[in-house]
Amino acid sequence: MTVLEKLLHPTPAANFVRDIQGRHFLHHRGAGATLASLLGEEYTHRDFFTELAAPGYDGRAVTATFFEGRVLRGGEGKPRSFEVKPGQAETAFRAGLSVIGDMVSPAALRLAAHLRRDLNHTGELMIAGSLSPGGDAFHAHIDPVDSFKIQVEGRKRWFVSPAPILDFPTRAAALRDNGTLFFPASEPDDWERLQGLDASNSVEIVLEPGDILYVPPGMVHATEADGMSFSVDIGFLPASPFSFLRKILDPVLEAEPTWRHMPASIARDGRLPREVREHLAARISELRAALDAIDLDGPEVNRIWQRAVANPGDKVRAALAANRPQAGGIQPESELAVTEYAPVAHAWTPDESGEPAIDVYQAESHLSVPGAGAGFLRRVLEEGRFRASDASSFAPVEPPLPWEDVAPYLAMLGEQGLIAEARR
Repeated sequence: MTVLEKLLHPTPAANFVRDIQGRHFLHHRGAGATLASLLGEEYTHRDFFTELAAPGYDGRAVTATFFEGRVLRGGEGKPRSFEVKPGQAETAFRAGLSVIGDMVSPAALRLAAHLRRDLNHTGELMIAGSLSPGGDAFHAHIDPVDSFKIQVEGRKRWFVSPAPILDFPTRAAALRDNGTLFFPASEPDDWERLQGLDASNSVEIVLEPGDILYVPPGMVHATEADGMSFSVDIGFLPASPFSFLRKILDPVLEAEPTWRHMPASIARDGRLPREVREHLAARISELRAALDAIDLDGPEVNRIWQRAVANPGDKVRAALAANRPQAGGIQPESELAVTEYAPVAHAWTPDESGEPAIDVYQAESHLSVPGAGAGFLRRVLEEGRFRASDASSFAPVEPPLPWEDVAPYLAMLGEQGLIAEARR
């Protein structure tokens, strides 16, 4: 089962994507996988403190929040948040503050990266622990994140709107009592200026250990901790079509010097300078042509998409790559498996001559294989787990390849971290 299937069980993943994601919340009461089963190890708030205080957490901030009053359904409580050093998180918690911080352990990053891959999400991932001492609450607000909440310890009360009030927002905002949204960093854009918003029809949900709650982007939610509460939040920031199109267009357009600068001008008449207008007009014409030339069924777009799906962000990708396994001496009787230290994505496309070709992406590894080797590698991915000697029949050739030819290829895949000895 995939991470997504484990989280959603018994809801089918296909039903979730078709009917729920981005549209409604989903609450599983103790039906989903526990955090320990997803991580492959026990994890409590004590482990969270240990992780925050570890040397590898350098350069990251932890948010501590003090609440003056309760903040439910648009109430008047006043949360005050500030940053503390990671090593001060436990002290802040014992002083009565709620603590939120990134989880950076290999197991946590692997979990979040695989969930992102299961959804074919191309946005930046986040996984954070949220620890509350109890008796506190957080005001009604919206987030831009596709988010899965896993309750680990204690109970947390949630109030969520029946549906998003703003489809796919690009930033967080608080819900004011006058029915408008407050964006802390800047004034709202026209499409963000909503009126008459009301959180009084929120649905109340109590999360207990083992419960899962999915909250889509733009859904109003507020929380209150019933005593000590520890939960884990896995989410993905939005990825727009424009950001993906830039991945396709930037290598083409920026190869031309005219796309790497704007012309100088000494005009001061309050109008768009002639030089700038002519420069932009020419670039717009080139942009139209470049957009028209995009072949959505072509190999390059597919490669760019698969690379984006497999890339959880530079920092996470590097952290995953640091834990890449290496296969030892592979023998015919070796039981091998495609590794899971990082998600795998592949593009199956013909090369320029029409021969089959495959590109495989995993963390910082990229394999590009044409011809019969492409069929062999595709079969490895399809099998997932196999006996090394059986790989002799993986290439689409007759007769099967001798072990002497297969062994070096499997050794290369092991050196790349794509396969390793299977867990018993």
